[in-house]
Amino acid sequence: MSVLSPIVAPFLAVFAIAYAALAVHVSRSGPQNANSMVSFFLFLIGGMLAGSAFSYGATDANFYGIGRTLSFFSSGFIPVVFYLIYREYTVGRPNTVIILMLCIIPLVTTGMALTNSLKHGGDATVAFISVHYGPEEVSITITDTGRGAVSSLSSTGGGNGLLGMRERVDAYQGDFTAGPKPGGGYEVRARLPMRTLTAERYRV
Repeated sequence: MSVLSPIVAPFLAVFAIAYAALAVHVSRSGPQNANSMVSFFLFLIGGMLAGSAFSYGATDANFYGIGRTLSFFSSGFIPVVFYLIYREYTVGRPNTVIILMLCIIPLVTTGMALTNSLKHGGDATVAFISVHYGPEEVSITITDTGRGAVSSLSSTGGGNGLLGMRERVDAYQGDFTAGPKPGGGYEVRARLPMRTLTAERYRV
């Protein structure tokens, strides 16, 4: 996989451009509104690919932020556009109020996803997530390069998010730690033993 890593981002970028070009072609192929929706759907797929191209392996905060924004926005609107296409080709265009209500969800979730990381990460540049799976346990580590613990957040789980994660890990008899790193940034670690995960899966 390390050999392929350098070509992943350019590969995604090429396909993002291809989808964007296809979207333009579809939009010009006919005046129908449904064609416009299909074009927008293809454009959103291109946006997701472009977001992945920007954020994959990114060490620059600006590139990572652009990629994250594109991914959140595109993935949030794809179900909405898919529903509109379905309605256009079946029972007809839905009411404008319904369309506006559906659009609120991806807009709000995108905003929350963007502001949540800024709220808890401070001046973080990049966040890293690693998952290790073994025969005895599963371990998850999340780190960022921000200013570490902020305000009421601490290694004891002062925030509701950390408290909820700790409770879930404890329920599976695992280990959970969260706190600022010595060199700056914040780190969250969770270890889940496979025996409890397997027992929960097959419990009647």
